[in-house]
Amino acid sequence: MELCKRNAVKRKTPCVYAKLYHDISEAVLDGRLAPGSALFSEQELAEKYKISRTSVRSGLHELRKNGFIEKRPGKGSFICRHTLRQNTNPTYSLALNASLQSDDFWYGVRISSALTRFCAEQKCHCILTTTDVIADTDADAYMLLLMPENSDLPLHLSAKGKPSILFNRINTHEKVAYVSVDYRLESRKAIQFLLDRGAHKILIPDVPGNQTQRHLGMADALQDSPGSAIFLALTPPHNLEQQVQQIREAILTHAPDSIYLINASRAVPVLNVLQELNQNIPVVCFDDITPLKSIYRGTLYSVCMPLEQMVQDAADYLIAKLQHGSSYPVLKKLYKAVISE
Repeated sequence: MELCKRNAVKRKTPCVYAKLYHDISEAVLDGRLAPGSALFSEQELAEKYKISRTSVRSGLHELRKNGFIEKRPGKGSFICRHTLRQNTNPTYSLALNASLQSDDFWYGVRISSALTRFCAEQKCHCILTTTDVIADTDADAYMLLLMPENSDLPLHLSAKGKPSILFNRINTHEKVAYVSVDYRLESRKAIQFLLDRGAHKILIPDVPGNQTQRHLGMADALQDSPGSAIFLALTPPHNLEQQVQQIREAILTHAPDSIYLINASRAVPVLNVLQELNQNIPVVCFDDITPLKSIYRGTLYSVCMPLEQMVQDAADYLIAKLQHGSSYPVLKKLYKAVISE
């Protein structure tokens, strides 16, 4: 604030952006403005504080200089990610129940890798465990992955004074935090993406008995085109050779014009069969499998969730919750997926 004071002395009037500076810096320090959140535009701030845009820019410059905000070209000003964590206790430990099951392995690796990087940068301890023992894992805060719908574990942990956040699970309880993609909506959009491109014989290989939000979204999209799907019931994942044979026979028998993969676990066998048969059938996968383009030269689309950003936001929330306790608001945040080629 020295520049502010110096300028005020020269003019012998109060610094015109003092209230703007005070309000934003205090909101950052007490947690009302979360790391990574966007500020109002310069015009909106000028109108709110009844000062000129030049004065707003001066105030924002001081906030940037003192580490409260950062400017992102073409996007505006955002709260610095390090601000709430500047006094982070290096002994904080964050636990994650990373799945090692074949269906979820790829997904679990991406999330655990992102959290491990976050903890290394912030000098926290990262504890990777499994769902069956995470409730008994001694940690300061918990990121809960692949939890059953309406699990009471977050409330159980809260009663013990342990902050937690659900990852890719939506929960309506007011005290349960989450970061999530709307699986049902994004799965519906993925099937609709194929239908809009003229698909009328979509091969959907899947293990029977699943009824997840992804499946419900798929069913939503197919309501008006019930004859457009060819459902292939696969054997359990451990019998990979038999799955490959089933996929090969289904492609040769039904001649699908597209393929929809519920998750990445079926991607490698499907793409290998297409390579073997020398067929370029468009594939949409509800997971980011763009690395597989190195082995598949055909048309490949991925439903990409912003997993790294979600991990960052979830971990930021847990640290802020540890620092500010119950005064810090419960985070409930939805993200959009994008279909990329």
